[in-house]
Order: sequence, then C-alpha cells, then structure tokens
Amino acid sequence: MPKTTNKTDSKADVKHSIPMAGERKSSVIDRLRKKVKPNTRSVKDSERAVIELDRDTQAKFINYACSKELFDLVEAQKSQQQKEVSSEIYERFVDALWRSKSQPQNPAIKATSGGRLDAEGQFIVSGGSKIKINMPETMEDEQPEEALVRGLIELGLPQSNAERLVNTEVSFVPQWSLSFTDLMRGEVKSGKINPATPTQMSASEILFCAINGEDLDGNEVDGVGRLKLLS
Repeated sequence: MPKTTNKTDSKADVKHSIPMAGERKSSVIDRLRKKVKPNTRSVKDSERAVIELDRDTQAKFINYACSKELFDLVEAQKSQQQKEVSSEIYERFVDALWRSKSQPQNPAIKATSGGRLDAEGQFIVSGGSKIKINMPETMEDEQPEEALVRGLIELGLPQSNAERLVNTEVSFVPQWSLSFTDLMRGEVKSGKINPATPTQMSASEILFCAINGEDLDGNEVDGVGRLKLLS
C-alpha cells in the first residue's frame, strides 16, 4: 500500500546561524557573508497541489507503490549479500593474482550442488579496486617508484611485471588541500572550533582575495594589484 506520512512543524526543526565559540572575526568573511542569500522555505506537503487521477491510473499507481515497497526491502537485502559475497570472492581473486604474477581476467563464478549448476555469474573487478601493499623504505638516491619495484620483486614478481604495475597503476604524487574556511575561521574538530592563528587568517584572506581579483576591501584589482596584495 502507498505510504502516508504525517509531518508536523516543530520549533526544534528551525535552524539558526549562530557563531560557534572560539570563532575569530575575519573582514573577508564579514564582507562576503552579507551577500549570502538565506535558505528558501521548503514547501509543506499540505501546500502541494494534488493531481486528480482516474480510476485506471490510480490502480496502476497502487500497483507501482506496492511493487516499490517490496523492491526496497529486497534491494536492501541484495546490497548486504553482495558486499559479503564480493568480499570473499575478492580474497580468492587476489590469491589468483599473486599465483599467476599478473592480473587474471574477470573470472566466471559457478555454484554447484550434487553435480547440478545452481547459480552462475561473472566476477567483475572494477578499475577502482585497491590492493594494499606495504611500501618498502626508500634507500639513499632511490626514487619511490624504484623502491616499490624492488619490494614487489622481493615478493616474487618478475621485474617486467613489477615495473609495468608501478608505471601504470601507482601514483606517488602527494595530495594537498587548502580550506580557506578553516584558515579564516578555524578548523572544526569534534564539534569545536580550533581558532585560526593570525598568520593563517591573514594569509588566507590575502590568497582568497588575490584569486578573486580584489583587494581586502572588495575593490577590483588588476594583475599589478594582485602582486601588490601578495607582496
């Protein structure tokens, strides 16, 4: 049967923008937050227009609603079972990888009982699958790629396979990220703000404005102005 949901408004659901304790003032934040538009009020179900349906369409909608209820239950069960069986099959796939010293093709999966085939499928390994390898320590004058190739060879891989794996599947580029919000306001951890230092706040305001092509007061600047701001 179709679900009906009764919603009641509660003052507890109303959210206000209240500064968190420890938050430091930033002139750039103060200037920009004035331009931020408030969230629009969501439409209540009681305010929505109702489409009149004929009996035939209503019957089809009821059948669909019942099917969806059953599908949602089965879909949740299917997702949980898929995680469990994929995890166990993947362990055996990795074993086959190390035995052959190369990545095998997506294997066929079969389940039999008393010589009778009960279920079959194909185990597909997506490109995003990851295998954890302990990185060997980099020796003097050795690049990280060379160290990993050396480690794979010590584990039993032929040198050609080890070099191909490292060259095509491994990236040693570090990842950096910069949050202007955290630098201007402070980083939130466990629901509390660790205040930004004056150096972090000043640097973030200057970099943010330089990228936007404006000075600290919001006035538009050209390339010369950006260099002056950064200096």
